[in-house]
Amino acid sequence: MFSKVVFAIGLFLNQYIWLVLSLLIGGVIGVWILLGSSVVARRIFQHFIRRAPLVGPLLKKIAIQRFALTFSSLLSSGLPILEALAITADAVGDVELKEALRRISEEGIAKGLTIGDAFKRESAFPRVVTNLVAISEKSGNLSNILATLAEFYESEIKSSVKVLVSFLEPMLLLAIGIVVGVIALAIIVPVYQLMGKF
Repeated sequence: MFSKVVFAIGLFLNQYIWLVLSLLIGGVIGVWILLGSSVVARRIFQHFIRRAPLVGPLLKKIAIQRFALTFSSLLSSGLPILEALAITADAVGDVELKEALRRISEEGIAKGLTIGDAFKRESAFPRVVTNLVAISEKSGNLSNILATLAEFYESEIKSSVKVLVSFLEPMLLLAIGIVVGVIALAIIVPVYQLMGKF
């Protein structure tokens, strides 16, 4: 039974390989264009990616590291806080953090809240980050603390990437083994069936 299924898959791929490749390439390009042009599609995609076991936390750390590094650099260069937050919001690359930074700027600091209080109202940032922002604002050392936070998250990202790679390596080897096995069976089974007829 299994050999017949593999034989049928082999015949199908032999006849329609260009159609299958065209559909795959077209699908990838279509998804890429959809994610690039539609905010709703990007938000749905990020929602699912954010909940992936190893990838989600890694992407969150990358976004927070970008926030800390960008915001620190802009504050150090003397840019006003509201303008620095607007630029940082566009740089983080995460829809949830982008919206949180916009709310911090427009509904918090612009209406008279301190930076620490505005950050504490947002659940998108980890509690450690909001507490550090509040404490460093009171000490007048916000840009330096954010730079230190960016370095900390950079080391966290490196260790998370190592864990992800060590997890993906056996999965990729297994997937490649399965693909090679299916291709080999698709070639060998028809040969044996032809030899059996003689």
